[in-house]
Amino acid sequence: MGTVWKRGAYIILGAFLAAFGLEMFLTPNQIIPGGVKGISGLLSHITEMQMGVFLFLLNLPFLFHYNRGINRARALWAIVGLALLSALTILFHPFPPLVESPPLAAFLGSLILGCGIGLIFRYAGFTDGMQQVVLLLKKRLFFSIAEIIMLINLLILFVAGFLFGWEQAIYSIFGYVVTLKTTTYVLNNFSVRKAIWIKTERSEMIKQALQTTLANQCQYMLPDFPECKPNEMYIIIPSRQEKAVRGLIAELDPSAVFVSASLDTFRIEELSEKR
Repeated sequence: MGTVWKRGAYIILGAFLAAFGLEMFLTPNQIIPGGVKGISGLLSHITEMQMGVFLFLLNLPFLFHYNRGINRARALWAIVGLALLSALTILFHPFPPLVESPPLAAFLGSLILGCGIGLIFRYAGFTDGMQQVVLLLKKRLFFSIAEIIMLINLLILFVAGFLFGWEQAIYSIFGYVVTLKTTTYVLNNFSVRKAIWIKTERSEMIKQALQTTLANQCQYMLPDFPECKPNEMYIIIPSRQEKAVRGLIAELDPSAVFVSASLDTFRIEELSEKR
């Protein structure tokens, strides 16, 4: 029960921060974030309807698509996260902005928004339908996921430039980068476990060293992980051990490539790719 309350509290906090950043800093200053939130902001400006309404309606179909491949508990938390974000965005809409300087609003609003998105994504698993859009498009296009995300967000910011002016579009790009970096930081620091990809020519030596250092704290995803090559390793470790593992690998093989990600992000992307 304590875990449920903790998870619910973090989702509420995340929704509050995200809505606060959007309505008290970004939207009033005509600064558009990326993804479905950016599209919602544009539609809100064009139709004069509240942004929270579009956040809920546009994300709802993608939320149902996302929920098909996960358990009921996680699906429920995803619905709660989206509903809270939309409702709080509507609640904050009538209040005047806290900052009317676009550069400062872009920084502070995006910083707060990134913290909120990171918490919601970490504990609810869903904040924006953009991921589902990108995965559907990837099946029909030759671009990578990162390239598709970049192209969609550039299109959103291009439209924002026409509506609000190119100076505002520049602030929106700056805000998008701040949001992305903040979200990544929150995900990495609130994650209990990390998924690690290692490319090395000394995989056996590193594996033995990890077994000696971490024992059963290190979970290997081989040989069940189908895309793994002979000189690659996929492991899952406690987040607190990442620094030690990174140092150990650098000592044994300075030329090794080491990439880490929040296990929640990794699981969601892997699950989505299988649909």
